[in-house]
Amino acid sequence: MDKMVYNLPPLEESHRYGGWLNAFVQTWLGACFRPLDFFYSVGRGVSLSEPLLFGMIMGWVGAFLSSLISLIFNIPMFWFLRAIGGEQVSTAHAMMSQVAWVVVYAFFGWLFALLGISLSGLILHLLLYLLGGASKSLATTCRVIGYAWAPQIFNIVPFVGQLVSFIYIVILEIIGLAHAHETEYWRSAIAVLLPILLGCCCAVVLIGYLAVLFAGLATAPH
Repeated sequence: MDKMVYNLPPLEESHRYGGWLNAFVQTWLGACFRPLDFFYSVGRGVSLSEPLLFGMIMGWVGAFLSSLISLIFNIPMFWFLRAIGGEQVSTAHAMMSQVAWVVVYAFFGWLFALLGISLSGLILHLLLYLLGGASKSLATTCRVIGYAWAPQIFNIVPFVGQLVSFIYIVILEIIGLAHAHETEYWRSAIAVLLPILLGCCCAVVLIGYLAVLFAGLATAPH
């Protein structure tokens, strides 16, 4: 088949793809590399179990492997700092902190992913509704978010993986909301980008406040 035409996402029709595993792979390929057709099919479905499961697995595996790879990359640095006489206590604490995060993601990464998809779905659906672009239910928006988390697996790429994953997910969410809800791109783009811009503004204000606070404490007479 030269051009893939989806009725529903492959994961929701696994019998047509020779089983669950191949359907999962085809779902990932469709979301990442054929998003226009793929997210039209997302709008046709109503089930939440498959997209939530897909997004949970992508988020869980991406976060766990990313933290594990980061730990592996940092082990030589920890040993180097110890060898040159760095503070052993602080070095040990930093290493144990990274080990702890690996363990946390291993056991609870699925929960973080589920909460992230659910919260994102609520926020984006509300904004899309206010913009007049939510032609379908909240379940449709959550379906889009779940499948749009396909690039979470790119988090495992050292140094640039998290940035690539973040940008890719933003693009897929804009495409996905527009196609699944059958609305204009500008509505979905505003719905997706507005929370990011607000978050950046809050971060800048907080950093500026803390900088002024610490500067004041440093210059205050003792």
